[in-house]
Amino acid sequence: MTAADPGQGNSDPDVVLAQIAGALEGLSPQLRRAARHLLDHPDRVAMVSMRRLADEAGVVPASFVRLAERLGFAGFTELAAVFRARLVAAGAGGYADRARRLHRIAAPTEPAALIADYLAADRANLDRTLGDDRVPALAAAATALAGARRVVVVGQRKCHVLGFYLAYALDLVRPGVVLAGDAAGLLPDALRGLGAGDVLVAVTIARYARSTRDAAVFAAGAGATVIAITDSPDAPVAAYAGHVLTMAHDGPGVFRSLTGGLALSQALVGLVAVAGGAAADDRVAAAEAHLDGFRTFADGGAQWPAGRRRMRRNDRSTAGSAGNQGQTSPE
Repeated sequence: MTAADPGQGNSDPDVVLAQIAGALEGLSPQLRRAARHLLDHPDRVAMVSMRRLADEAGVVPASFVRLAERLGFAGFTELAAVFRARLVAAGAGGYADRARRLHRIAAPTEPAALIADYLAADRANLDRTLGDDRVPALAAAATALAGARRVVVVGQRKCHVLGFYLAYALDLVRPGVVLAGDAAGLLPDALRGLGAGDVLVAVTIARYARSTRDAAVFAAGAGATVIAITDSPDAPVAAYAGHVLTMAHDGPGVFRSLTGGLALSQALVGLVAVAGGAAADDRVAAAEAHLDGFRTFADGGAQWPAGRRRMRRNDRSTAGSAGNQGQTSPE
């Protein structure tokens, strides 16, 4: 293996692995140890930091930099990107494939290592989802949400988590927000009346929910604005969306990470709240007072408006008088 032009390393991970295997005997002890670790654990290269990988291999981090350069890459980051693409492709087939991959990269006796992998992956997911280059798209989508007559949110299967949060939080800062679910087959009913001036938020990532795509197709055809929260500009729902917000979801787990999508949803709600100004503040305050009236939270007492408290005392008094006349009191 001889040094190639920097940055021109092969993009096929199998070719890279073959290059390493064929050149082991000609490497220095440090580089050979790094190379053997890469050959034995190619998925780890995509999942953990260079420092972590070096600790596992028993070498200094610079060994992986030099190995990457010997392979023709500008640095370790470029080498890791090749194996990250390999890892994504290996897990793209379905949940069973991802479960088998998890068993390949995780040692049962090292739970701390797997947890660290989750943490590292989600840090990268957040950076990629909310990086500076994503701000214009987020701001444009938030403007559409703030100005919409009505907002319908659709998130099916695992993306129900994101859809539920987005609908719940948006409803606190602006009126006219509906979470459209398919319980009892009522998803089409929630879409009835969508048209110009309305927004449909379609949340779906691989493997994409057919009903979410169908909702986007209907909404776009009805003249509503579609905001897609998905994982790729080429996702099935993206073709029908006026705004496409992509979330990174890499990770070692059986299911794709939702951390980036939740952060994206939180950012959207924050932008909509700011756009709503004092009206949004008043709506949040009213919602909080309403919930306190029901003693929803363990750290707060009932706070019904004084007028309602007086009315309830009057009701009890009236009921008591009625009871004296042979009528049954509701209490």
